[in-house]
Amino acid sequence: MQGQSHLPGQRGLSPVVGVVLLIGITMLLAATTATVLFGLGEDARERATPQAAFDFDYDASGADALAITHASGDTVTAGRLSVVVRDATAAGDPNGRYPFEQFGSLGASAAVAAGHGVTVTGATPIGVSDLDLSGATVAVVWHAPNDRRTVTLSSWTGPRG
Repeated sequence: MQGQSHLPGQRGLSPVVGVVLLIGITMLLAATTATVLFGLGEDARERATPQAAFDFDYDASGADALAITHASGDTVTAGRLSVVVRDATAAGDPNGRYPFEQFGSLGASAAVAAGHGVTVTGATPIGVSDLDLSGATVAVVWHAPNDRRTVTLSSWTGPRG
């Protein structure tokens, strides 16, 4: 019996294909690992969303007022928080986004911890009269350091909302 003859150029084709596939799989695994470890280039501080709960106390007697108090969780910088009012009614337009520090004694760098809070009224900073929050939705929103991402930490809906 004679051995089989191979055509020139066909010998070694399978090992070459195997090596190319092995290199491709290794590069794919390396890229996936780098993406997971480095978080797609996002800074770890930007990824860390604070976990905080806020209590809402609505007072409809006389002029509407909504006290918002940090109840528990992480301490948050006041400059990273805002109060968003939707579907409220008043003599002017009370709906919008209001920075947390505009409601009173908190500065932008102040730490908002458990027990700290603000009160939403028609006077400050909204600047309207006859504020009616009974059909409104009010949310406390956190803004990431790069302002590209926002997270609603807590929200409240009025009794008619």
